[in-house]
Amino acid sequence: LHLLHGEKPSQSWEKAMHISLVLYAEHEFNASTFTSRVIAGTGSDMYSAIIGAIGALRGPKHGGANEVSLEIQQRYETPDEAE
Repeated sequence: LHLLHGEKPSQSWEKAMHISLVLYAEHEFNASTFTSRVIAGTGSDMYSAIIGAIGALRGPKHGGANEVSLEIQQRYETPDEAE
């Protein structure tokens, strides 16, 4: 987060990132968890496996889909407006 924003992230941003990564990791067998497992399976370190998984999320067919979802959600100020 520091590299993305150029400053130390707030605790809420750190917590949100942690929760997001846990949810991705527990989402069964998708591109990022597969990537992480392959890297870990080669005997590489945990940090490389996590970075590889995050790299897989960068693609528009995996994590990029979440960006589109967020853009749609941000169109509405309240849940009632979405209906």
